[in-house]
Amino acid sequence: MKQRFFLSVISVITACMILLCQGSTVSAETRSQINVLPNTNTNIFDEEMLALLSEITEAAAQSQNVSIYYHDTETGYYFYYNPDSVYNSASTIKAIYCQYIVQSGADLSRKVEFTYAEKESYSGKLTANAVGQYFTVDELIQYSLIYSDNMAYRLLFRTFGNEGFNTYIKSLGLSRPQLSSYSEYTTVTAKDMGKCMLEIYRYSEAENDPYIIELLKNTTYNVQLSKGTKYETAHKYGYQDGSNGFHDTAIIYADEPYILSVYTNVNGNDKDCYKIFVQLSELTEKLHDKLHPTKKKSSELLRIFFPFLDKYAELFS
Repeated sequence: MKQRFFLSVISVITACMILLCQGSTVSAETRSQINVLPNTNTNIFDEEMLALLSEITEAAAQSQNVSIYYHDTETGYYFYYNPDSVYNSASTIKAIYCQYIVQSGADLSRKVEFTYAEKESYSGKLTANAVGQYFTVDELIQYSLIYSDNMAYRLLFRTFGNEGFNTYIKSLGLSRPQLSSYSEYTTVTAKDMGKCMLEIYRYSEAENDPYIIELLKNTTYNVQLSKGTKYETAHKYGYQDGSNGFHDTAIIYADEPYILSVYTNVNGNDKDCYKIFVQLSELTEKLHDKLHPTKKKSSELLRIFFPFLDKYAELFS
């Protein structure tokens, strides 16, 4: 415990030194460029990183109404591109809705009847043969996240409704997504859903509860962001008919995990609909990796400024 506390204090000091070093190398011209990257908000100041960020936004601008949210879970680095663009949530809403069910303390063994109404209204892996059968909440969550099953999600919504979910979202400090009593889908931004994925990540880490994360890692649709990274990915895609919404929102498990959320009006039926996601994922991974010489750089700085570190680490062990 003492060793962990000691190293944490040293890490904070080192991080501050890195930020000071970074800030001192940024020219006034570069700081002005931060504000003129089209439709972009960021706290990334390094000139080389801004060049990479410009490459990302230029690629996004070539596609159909693209919005991006990136957040580094360790350093807090972020960038948002077209952060206020609003889209139909499509199936991406299922991830945070299922997270809400888990955090509400619901009994996952509770049984829910599959009715004729679900059979008539939705498509999904649950078939007409399921009418009259009962499924546990756990099974319905699995169907919703692994197969993106609309019938299963409808059953969850019919069981848990909108009010508790809306209160939960507000408790996270978010104004969206909010659901009405008559629909389990809504409108969102990439930033909204990126922050929802950040909550899923933080909960899994804080509570040592990877339940939702593991389901999102095993989704059957993997042609978007996960195709553009070498890292393991927990994600939820969504598609609304035609050009009404084609999205992917992800937790990407680099050594320093990050959130990447990409929302578009790309037509999900087009042959190359996934390419913009792969391209943006590749470029963002490149940016993220360059933002993280931290492991090596931190250890080098620690030894330069705190040459006694190893001896004290032994003392506190």
